Amino acid sequence: MPPRKRKVAEITTTNEEADVNVVDGGAEAKRKKEGKGTGPQGKKVKIKKEAVPTAALLPWPQHFKQLSQTHSALNLVYTFCCTRKHLATTFETIKAAVEGRIRRELSVEEVVEVKCLVGSRGIRFEWTDCSEEGEWDDDKGRSMGKMALLFEFVDGADGGRKRAKSGAMVEMTQTQMMKVINRRNERFTNAVNAFLEKCAKEGVQDPVEELRKGCATHMPVSPYSSEESSPTPTSVESTIPPEIPIERKSIKQILSEITHTREFYHNQIVPDGHFTIPAREAVFGDLTFLLSQGLVNALYNARNITRLYSHQAAALNAIHAGEDVIVSTSTSSGKSLIYQLPVLHAIESDRRTKAMYIFPIKALAQDQLRGLKELLSWMGEDGTPLEGVDVGTFDGDMGVEERREVRERANVVFTNPDMLHVAILPNEGLWRSFFRELKFVVVDGVFPRMRVRGDCCGLILGRVACL
Repeated sequence: MPPRKRKVAEITTTNEEADVNVVDGGAEAKRKKEGKGTGPQGKKVKIKKEAVPTAALLPWPQHFKQLSQTHSALNLVYTFCCTRKHLATTFETIKAAVEGRIRRELSVEEVVEVKCLVGSRGIRFEWTDCSEEGEWDDDKGRSMGKMALLFEFVDGADGGRKRAKSGAMVEMTQTQMMKVINRRNERFTNAVNAFLEKCAKEGVQDPVEELRKGCATHMPVSPYSSEESSPTPTSVESTIPPEIPIERKSIKQILSEITHTREFYHNQIVPDGHFTIPAREAVFGDLTFLLSQGLVNALYNARNITRLYSHQAAALNAIHAGEDVIVSTSTSSGKSLIYQLPVLHAIESDRRTKAMYIFPIKALAQDQLRGLKELLSWMGEDGTPLEGVDVGTFDGDMGVEERREVRERANVVFTNPDMLHVAILPNEGLWRSFFRELKFVVVDGVFPRMRVRGDCCGLILGRVACL
């Protein structure tokens, strides 16, 4: 006799019932049947359990029970509407269906309260331009360029559709849609429990009134309403700072502000992903040569620097000895000073000294240009700018006259590999006086470049080395 085909049973448990699917060796699934850990005839089964919402620690007021009923109706109607292509889930479109399930009138304020509990990450309820939402085939949603009050869940599940690996939209099965609906309902239940617990800890006597106070910023403002009926701007909390900060905040302050005050942030840092590296004692070094008093004053006035770190001193001593240097240290460790100080020290001794700074991106070049000008502004006598020294940028955004002036007058030229290839190296005759006095070539931002881009940059720098 041939061996009997092995039967595999599957149980999917929910809050109300447990269903069993018995599959007989690839045959069609049989009728679902209630069961526990075993299937028919004592066969072993595979159990899959869904997350159960946390039990309510506090009794729900009647108003929150009504909001739960409204959320469930909105969830079901929205998911059904999303199975129809080009059907916009505007407030007018879904209102009648939702009212039929909750058996009372649905108001905008009630939907706003649901959104306030779930959060902006879970529900979108705002006035939007119909023309930007595609072609709508329903009479209530189609407005031909007019505004409509749109409602939709934005939790990643697009109603009755989902994306395949190829990127195409495919229809969700009934089981998948039910999982999405249950997951949203569980999330709302947990949100209500968390809100009530928060009110209890803060001693709030009326959670309903507290919820309505927090809904002011979530209320959609109709573009067709008059100025008298529109809420005043003072009802919305402004995120614009009262004044532009002069000093940059620390990383700790920035992280604290993002994680506690930003609406878009929601546990985006993985567990154990945020840690603090303890501070270490600074290690300083000494130079084997003397800096001028003007350069020392510039370091103190512009950067508040009185001593150099050990890696800075070692690199500066090597450059002063005529060696080629590559510096690889962490961010904000003072790498820029390692090439700025030798260039300024040489320019002080000989105004004909030239230097070329090569940066991969323009933004980085502009930052370093501002830093170099700041040092130059303190290097003269009595804190005045150093005379006879010009610095400039040579990039694709400059005109012909500006390029000529930089080429003929600048002691330090800020450029990039592309401009070296298309404008500087092909016109070596025009740059001959600059190359004759060129003492320093700085590449700020050395990192691996692969394939064609890497080969081109390598060849360009090789041509510079041959000058």
